Amino acid sequence: MVRLAVRDGRGLTDAAVDGPLLLPATPTTLEVDPPVVKTWPGLTTQFTAAAWDDYGNEMHNPPVTWSVADPQAGTIDAEGLFTAGTAAGLYNELVVATWGQLSGSAQVLIYYPYSYYLPVIVKNYP
Repeated sequence: MVRLAVRDGRGLTDAAVDGPLLLPATPTTLEVDPPVVKTWPGLTTQFTAAAWDDYGNEMHNPPVTWSVADPQAGTIDAEGLFTAGTAAGLYNELVVATWGQLSGSAQVLIYYPYSYYLPVIVKNYP
C-alpha cells in the first residue's frame, strides 16, 4: 500500500492510500511442471505452467493452451490433465504448453509396471 500525504502553505493536509498496480514485463520464458513424468497407461498427471519475464518475475498460471505432440501417447485437457495412452515408450517434448510465441514442454515415460514371466520347458531330444 502507498500513502500520499500533501500539505499546503496554510497547513491544510490531505492524504490518499492506494495499492499500486504492478505489471510484469513481457514474458520471455515458459516452463511446464513437472518437466519429467514416469507413468503407466491410463494414469493421469496434472501439469501446470509458469512464465517469467526478463526481470525474473514469475507469472503463475498463465493462460496456456495444452497439447500433446504424439496423440498415441495420450491426451491432455484444457486444464493440463494428461491421461497416458497404451503405447509404452519415452516421449521427449510430449506435453506442450503454448502462450503466444512462447512454449514449454515436458518429457513423459510410459511403461508397464509389471513383467510377465513365462515358464521355459527344456527337453532333451535324441
